[in-house]
Amino acid sequence: MRKIKNISDEQDKKILEEIDRGITRSIPGVVRASFGLVNNQEDVTRLISAVNEIAHNGIEHYFEIYNQDNTTGLWTKR
Repeated sequence: MRKIKNISDEQDKKILEEIDRGITRSIPGVVRASFGLVNNQEDVTRLISAVNEIAHNGIEHYFEIYNQDNTTGLWTKR
């Protein structure tokens, strides 16, 4: 994951130091979507709609709606 996200050794060290102090906000992550036998066309449509909405609005739009915990990185609605 670090290679895919171009995280340097220095950045990785900083992240690990934060984790040692209980701060997990900076742990890198990604989102993956997959479909299985139980999914239907509505599921696909909803996913595409959500991705389009995020792409259209930009990430900054969601900063007005959600707060991120400075320690855990968890997002909650305002």
